[in-house]
Amino acid sequence: MQPTNFPSPMNDEQAQRTSPVPFTPTTDIEPARVNTHVTFDPGKIYPPEPAAYSVPAEIEPEKPKTKRLARLGRLSKKAVYLLLVGVVVVTFFTKNNYRGITAISQAAIQAPQQTATTAVPFTYNFQGVSYAVTPLFNYQLYGMVVSRHDYISDDSSLADNQLFPTDLCMIWGQNLTSGVYRESSTTFTQFDRFCNWQWQGDTQVINEDASNNHLMFTSGAVKRQLQGIGSGDQIKITGQLVDVETITPNVPPKKFVSRHSSTTRTDSGDGACEDILVSSIVVLQKNSNLAKTLYRFCLPTLGLLIVLNVVFWWLKANRSKKP
Repeated sequence: MQPTNFPSPMNDEQAQRTSPVPFTPTTDIEPARVNTHVTFDPGKIYPPEPAAYSVPAEIEPEKPKTKRLARLGRLSKKAVYLLLVGVVVVTFFTKNNYRGITAISQAAIQAPQQTATTAVPFTYNFQGVSYAVTPLFNYQLYGMVVSRHDYISDDSSLADNQLFPTDLCMIWGQNLTSGVYRESSTTFTQFDRFCNWQWQGDTQVINEDASNNHLMFTSGAVKRQLQGIGSGDQIKITGQLVDVETITPNVPPKKFVSRHSSTTRTDSGDGACEDILVSSIVVLQKNSNLAKTLYRFCLPTLGLLIVLNVVFWWLKANRSKKP
């Protein structure tokens, strides 16, 4: 490249003669405005400075890792819900399984004990209606529960369902030692205050070693002992066999009760059930069925998660409505 010929510098006197405007000596220039550290080569091509660019905060794209974590969280939440629902559904139908029970309490094998009673008849007032309760015998029932039905949940307006809210179908004696209850063909079903049992094969259900029991409670504390009792539990019930009659005149049909307990184990059909005024329930051996344990844990857990999810959704929806 050929060097550029610049004109030679003029001194102050020459500049004053040739300049059409007043001349200010160079000594008057402010030194602070002169950058003595910057040099510029006129023959060099400098690249343009890059344009400044920044992404606004409100449209900054979500990081891939954050998106993956959020998606994983949603999938995990759905998986937990589906797992809990599946466990609850399966264990609902298997929690009362008693066929796998092999350990039998010796107390549960013995026959019921029915003895004379010194208890006197009394009047039981319930929801404005009086009922005569007549104790017949002292009664102790041992055995394993094979079916339970809560009639109070069927129709709570019936006084009969309120006074005798629960029926327990129980077996003892040979029905336990023979293992007939473990056969898949053996069934115990409750309906309309009856307990019906069926079997197939050589080993049969002994009628004298089974009964359907209508339970009456006059104490809330005793009634709470029934909570958690279900199929497969081996228990002892202490109380009295009783007759119950409505004595208040002209009561509505739903308030009328007339019950007469069976006092023998050899009868069958209508009137063969025991009406027991319960004074205590003792668990001899609890059914340790895994399905029952899972059901008791998963059902309230699922309910709690649903409630928390509804509360979270409600809070989120109301927060978005605020200006």
